Amino acid sequence: MDRQITFSVALSDQRSSYSTPGKSVWDSEGEQSAFPFLAYQDRIGKFSFAVGTAVTHSYGHEFEDDDFPGRFLATGMTFEAREHVLGVAYQLPSKISVGVGIRSVQADMNWSRRRLGAFDIGLDQPQLYEVREGFDGSDSATGFSFGLQYYKSRRLNFGLAYQSPVSLSFSGDHSFLQLTQTQIPAAAQRFGQQFQDGRFTSDFDLPAKISAGFTTRVTIRTRLELDVDWEDWSRIEQQRFDRETGSVVVDRQFRDVATFRVAGDFQQKKALLWRLALASSRSIADQNAIEPSFPDADRFHYSFGVSYTFEKLTLEAAYQYVQYRDRQVSDQEQLISLEEPDYLYDTLQNGLYETQRHYLNLGVRYRF
Repeated sequence: MDRQITFSVALSDQRSSYSTPGKSVWDSEGEQSAFPFLAYQDRIGKFSFAVGTAVTHSYGHEFEDDDFPGRFLATGMTFEAREHVLGVAYQLPSKISVGVGIRSVQADMNWSRRRLGAFDIGLDQPQLYEVREGFDGSDSATGFSFGLQYYKSRRLNFGLAYQSPVSLSFSGDHSFLQLTQTQIPAAAQRFGQQFQDGRFTSDFDLPAKISAGFTTRVTIRTRLELDVDWEDWSRIEQQRFDRETGSVVVDRQFRDVATFRVAGDFQQKKALLWRLALASSRSIADQNAIEPSFPDADRFHYSFGVSYTFEKLTLEAAYQYVQYRDRQVSDQEQLISLEEPDYLYDTLQNGLYETQRHYLNLGVRYRF
């Protein structure tokens, strides 16, 4: 049986919060997502072929409370990249297999914040109102991948892979929504004059990635795997949203990161396999470049899974818990003032971001 179809779906739930030393807490909107994966593999002689689609990058964070103190810096961001891959591999006589793949990437991004508008009502101070500013765009691009595998024996094999960076140029809608409603007719007219919908563009790169790992069979029933990934995020220093009336620049200062994994499986019997994995990865975000839509942090991954095979059909299930390290930040809060140009001032208040994420993965494989 050289052909195989695999389908799975990963269900995720993420919760985050921002708190201050005064014990005030703001919870982000809960993010529930489903990430499907589909792949087909075939083998003809020494050639192997594969085609598949999967979500490779996904992020979502949104604070919607009207009194969230960081809302004028940002309220949230969503980002999702899905890849469609076509690959081929060839097995050399020296127990080495080489493979190449073409990747088509489709990505969507949304970033939002709140702003203050003002209009004169004939008094000593202006009337202020809040506005939601949003950037919603998409793009597609291509990249490639290359891999080597050395299969020494059933007890030991090694692998090395490279994924090229992918340059995305987002374009989409730049929109405003008045949030503070007033009974003054001049307010709507002033809002239309101050804030006009339009279009925007924004460049963003997915990083190059190098992966290396090996597996060894410790006993006839037990297998151990060690992996490391390195990602070139430092190419992103800032994110610009270029619009007709100017640019919004968000400081990113991303850094290169490595992820380490150790995994093992135990073949309890021919049909039943248990899996366990641990991983650690650093945050791509520098401490000084954190903002409310991206409070990323160092994290730890704990996974547990099981699979059961019925002749040609295999059922799989796995649970993963992701614990983000708490992020202590400052200069994340702004309050309303009557001083132009933006009617805001920094509180210099310290705050703490906390995030947790859960995954449940269900899958099926069919060999024929």
